[in-house]
Amino acid sequence: TLSPHDALPIFGRLDNGEMTGLEPDVVVIQIGTNNSWNQPEYPPMDTVLGVKAVLDKLRSRFYISRIILCAIPPCGEKKDDPRRIKNDAINAEMIKMCDHHTVFWCDWAKDFVNEDGVLDRRLMPDFVHPNELGFQKWFEGLKPMLDWMLYIDGPPEAYYPQPKSEQGGGV
Repeated sequence: TLSPHDALPIFGRLDNGEMTGLEPDVVVIQIGTNNSWNQPEYPPMDTVLGVKAVLDKLRSRFYISRIILCAIPPCGEKKDDPRRIKNDAINAEMIKMCDHHTVFWCDWAKDFVNEDGVLDRRLMPDFVHPNELGFQKWFEGLKPMLDWMLYIDGPPEAYYPQPKSEQGGGV
């Protein structure tokens, strides 16, 4: 689980020099996935506080880095699964931690759920953890942000409005 207490191993890595000398341009945070699965009794706010503690620590250590905070993907097969409801509540709080200047939100798993709210088993066979295809989808969701932040091949088109075609009208 990721309560503030459980974040201590991450703090130890930062405080004890394991990351000394690193000055990454971008840090990607994907945490909290197992909280709903392994510890259903933990209230959502425990996870939110743990994520905030980790984010604050990373901001203090890598103060010039941009941070991508990834949404906790949906878990549980159907939309009424208590774990999915819990993750939705956590994500609603986590997105508030993003200022879109130094900390950015990435909901890479939004396409993992079908229109009827059922989680696509081809991407998450256990309804919690992505498989290889799921991780490919994760990367596809993350890549445009990384490209933009690292200016690989220039900022992606998604960040530049395109003029409307035959419908007339501008950007």
